This record gives sequence, structure tokens and C-alpha cells, in this order.
Amino acid sequence: MEVETKLNLAACPPEILAVDANAETLWRVLLRKVGITISKGEHIEDRGAWILRNLGVPDLASRLGIQNQVEKGGPQDDVARAVIWRHVCEASSAGDSIADISEQNRYVLNAYIIPKDKKFSNPVDALRQASRTLPLCANEKCPHGPDGTRATVSSPRAKYCSKSCRNVVSRRDGFAKPKKLAA
Repeated sequence: MEVETKLNLAACPPEILAVDANAETLWRVLLRKVGITISKGEHIEDRGAWILRNLGVPDLASRLGIQNQVEKGGPQDDVARAVIWRHVCEASSAGDSIADISEQNRYVLNAYIIPKDKKFSNPVDALRQASRTLPLCANEKCPHGPDGTRATVSSPRAKYCSKSCRNVVSRRDGFAKPKKLAA
């Protein structure tokens, strides 16, 4: 009777380590994206783990081996390898199809690219950056900025940079506090 040994998905398989310098880091990304649960140094066996172990690992090893041959001992092509890692991740995940990569959505490869200088720009990052720019103080005579110019406000919801600027505008527009009447 032969005992079947199962590959422990908690650790990156040696055949993957042999063909990719970043395999250890990318393996953790792959496990997270596929949805494999690791507990006490072992993976929890479910349908996703079975698919990754029996179909994904051999496919990944084969594709990365071919990529090694294409690179001919030169430096690793991080983008080409990211495409391979993402493809295997999509194929091992739940679902019926693998989404295509185009120029507009190449940023989806960023999770599988280690060098920051090779990552693709994400349109969401541009929106976040735009939302971080704060408007100028609504007081046109605000002296609190650098070189006597208007200062920026402290949050996107604020109109004025300080209480004093708010009070100046309130008094100028006739919204001053009413004076107490003498009794």
C-alpha cells in the first residue's frame, strides 16, 4: 500500500523556489489572493487548496521554467513573471474566467511586482492624491500662509485655516456676535 504525500501549501514549493528569486514573497501573495487559509503551519484543505496543489503548482513551475529559458540566465523580467503569477492565481481562484490584461488595467499586476520602480500607475492612486490636496483658506486676506499668502486648510471639509480667519470673515460679512444689552 502506497501512502500519498500531500504538498503543504503553507511553504513555497521547492520547484517554485528554484525558478523565481522572489518566490517566497510572491507565494504569500498568491495564497492570500486565492483564499488559502494557513493555520499552525499547515494549509486548510478545501477545493481551492486542492486546485492550487494539483493544478496551480505544476502550471506555475512549468511557466516559470519556460520564462527562465527565455531570460537565458539574464536578469528576471519582473513584468513577465507577474503576468505568470497572476494568471495562475486567477486560474486557481473561484470563477470561470481569467480577466485579460490591457494597457488600462496593467496595475493589477502590481501585487506580483516586487521592485517599486517597475509597478504601473493606478488610476485610484491619482484620485487619492487629488483628494489629498487641500484648498486654500476662504479668507482672501489670510496672512497665515508662507510669505504672507493664503494658507491651506487643515482638512478637505474645512473652509478656513484658523479660527481667526473665520472670525475675520464673519465680522466682515456682518455675522458678528450680537452684543449683550445692558440691563
